[in-house]
Amino acid sequence: MNQDYIYSKIRPTYFFKIFLFTIFQSIYMQRFKSYKFTIEEENYKKYYLYRYFPSLNRLKSFLSNGIYMTRADKFSDHLECVTYDRLLEINDLKKFIDLPLQHNPHLSKDQLAHYINNANHELTELAEKINKEQSIYHVSCWYISQNENENELMWRSYGFDKEANTNGFLIRISLNDFISHLNTIESLNPELPQVVYGSVSYYDFNKKASIQRIKYNGFRKHISFKDESEFRLVYKNQNVQTVENIFLKLPRSFYDDLRITVHPDYNFNDFEKIRDKIEQEFDQTLNLSELHIWYKLKEKLKNKACSTDSTLF
Repeated sequence: MNQDYIYSKIRPTYFFKIFLFTIFQSIYMQRFKSYKFTIEEENYKKYYLYRYFPSLNRLKSFLSNGIYMTRADKFSDHLECVTYDRLLEINDLKKFIDLPLQHNPHLSKDQLAHYINNANHELTELAEKINKEQSIYHVSCWYISQNENENELMWRSYGFDKEANTNGFLIRISLNDFISHLNTIESLNPELPQVVYGSVSYYDFNKKASIQRIKYNGFRKHISFKDESEFRLVYKNQNVQTVENIFLKLPRSFYDDLRITVHPDYNFNDFEKIRDKIEQEFDQTLNLSELHIWYKLKEKLKNKACSTDSTLF
């Protein structure tokens, strides 16, 4: 049989398979994937991502090492990355722990105590299981908003170290710039097989009907956190060994697109010293907070009140 004839018959099928494989790679082999991310691309420029740091050391770590992916079992929210089935288990145990005697006249005090003690014991065991399951998730949390302005509530919640009594910092980047850097960030972090990004959905965990199954557990939070309007990156560690610290390395161009702001309560002299240090070490510009003048106004009123009181003695 003529070889050219055979080749002409095989070639279309061969190249079609290559085409399908290429499409498969571009869609399914992409390691950075979006989830529950409903913002249309043409609207990316209308949104901003914010990350609040409680201290100068945390800011320096970000500028030196990249985005820190916090292990979910280290969060103050103890229901981070909890599965649907675990949430239902918690709800079932809650019924027994909250049993009031006056609403259960058919039970004696001893019987009621027995139910509650058993439920507490099961809850302790469940907490240990959840803690272990959470340790495989690493998360970076960002506040997403169409507002260019700082959020005072976020400053109080995440931009201040209560234990050390130190003021923190804020970084801001447009969503458009953030998304445009993802391919480069992916190539800089080949050791991470998959990172998922998107917006968090909020549910009332006290109502079973409100809790829904979702594909990625890292994108479900209790409704009490809804004001945080969270965008996040989630990495699930499939290795047997628990990993303590994971950083997403960032390209220099990512840092060029940032705006860094100091806490509004910073003293101006301290601000100038830190600004010079950040510029020298990292070639980054530091900005005063837009709320700085309002914080200082309140401080002046306090000082005046104190001086007035002192004259009375």
